[in-house]
Amino acid sequence: MAKVSKRTPFTLPLFSRERLASVMPIAFASSFELTLRTYPLNDTFAGNWQKINDHFTEDVEITITDRNEKTGLWQIHVASDIDMGSDYRFNAKTGLVSLLLQQEASINPELLSKRQSITYQARDGVNIQAYLTLPKGQSKNLPTIILPHTAPWWPLVA
Repeated sequence: MAKVSKRTPFTLPLFSRERLASVMPIAFASSFELTLRTYPLNDTFAGNWQKINDHFTEDVEITITDRNEKTGLWQIHVASDIDMGSDYRFNAKTGLVSLLLQQEASINPELLSKRQSITYQARDGVNIQAYLTLPKGQSKNLPTIILPHTAPWWPLVA
């Protein structure tokens, strides 16, 4: 079996359309990590997933949006916290990844900051995990914007 990847392919549906028995990966998310872990269930998927990951050098989230076992073509979406993302085609037969569509950013990504995972202690002593994004070049007198939510939310839950 291939090594564990910290990038996660969210896939809908979990099973391929052509063969319901063709299980893809299991994805695990920890609220304390900015990345998700992927555990491929078969060597074929693991090899293809490694080829896709090797193509992208930056810290990105890869989502498999479609996959056709007959043609060996996959459509994937690649994005990050500072990049809206692009769509790519992966050819499982050749191992090639090719750009299909690049979304034009309305804000220059070089002006955006990366998010950080932090933990802070509430007044009652409970440790709370959160994400913090600070503006580039500023460290004092910053405004605070808090976006609370009720529970963990993932694309597969909604």
